[in-house]
Amino acid sequence: MNSFQQACPTCGATLELPGQESGKAAVCPSCQTEFVAAVPVTEPPVSKPPTATPMPGYRSVSIESVVAHTQSVLFHRRRPLFVPFLVPALLVVVAGVIPVAFLSGLATTNPARAWIGMGILMPWFLMLATYAVWFALERSSVVCDDAGESAESQAGAGKIRFLPPLDRLVSLSIAVLMLAVWITGCTAVSIAVAQFSGKIAAWETRVLVVGISVVVSSVFGLAVAMRFWPLFPLLAGGSRLLPAMRASVAMTRVNSLTSFLLVIAAGILLGGGFSLFGLGLPITVPVCALLWTVAQRLIDGTPLPLLQSSEAD
Repeated sequence: MNSFQQACPTCGATLELPGQESGKAAVCPSCQTEFVAAVPVTEPPVSKPPTATPMPGYRSVSIESVVAHTQSVLFHRRRPLFVPFLVPALLVVVAGVIPVAFLSGLATTNPARAWIGMGILMPWFLMLATYAVWFALERSSVVCDDAGESAESQAGAGKIRFLPPLDRLVSLSIAVLMLAVWITGCTAVSIAVAQFSGKIAAWETRVLVVGISVVVSSVFGLAVAMRFWPLFPLLAGGSRLLPAMRASVAMTRVNSLTSFLLVIAAGILLGGGFSLFGLGLPITVPVCALLWTVAQRLIDGTPLPLLQSSEAD
């Protein structure tokens, strides 16, 4: 060791001292203070254990916060949310429910023709469902962004868009098709297992096999829905399909419990709408779309101008 540097404890001057003087008395030439020279000891850096960091830009929100914000939006803008949705609801009834009812009646007399008709009309039914989903999400986004207080603003006049952009309609159609295929696949597996279990002699084993298949199919379906529910508001907002899928996984990864409860709430809402012969869907579909839109915005930090304006007032 040739030399080392040490600061004077009195005046703070930096001194260059020989290495062999370590541990001996030294005198500062500036202030004549006598002190003990000592080689400074450098501690090795302490390695910190890696910590899991949340995805950048995505927040962890509670279901209570989502429900409270949704209720506030409904309180201020329920009319521009529900009234315009009567148009796609009527379209779905006329162009969707009536043909399905006709095919159901035809299936009792000529099942082959009913299945052929269902296969031919399936793309049309898919497009109707996609349009209804887009319109509900579009209106949800409009009412969340509308911070005006005029009567025209509260009625949503001049802001109703009935024709979706083609790219958003295509992306949503792919997402709805993927959802339909997944639900159909899970249902088909459950039906196949139920038919197979009919060959089992012991009824206890038969019930057990059917119950396990239903539970497994439901769990897989719920797991996919929990990961990809933000896909629909993101696509309706103009995001591309693949980036929206990655964002959905990242958003739900930090909100697993909230995502689970949101999917359960959507199932209850849509199931309740279907149980009333579809008459409740004009209410439950917009509410479900608004719930998911508000949750998506709270998670990724997209502003809610309506609520910000209300809080400022």
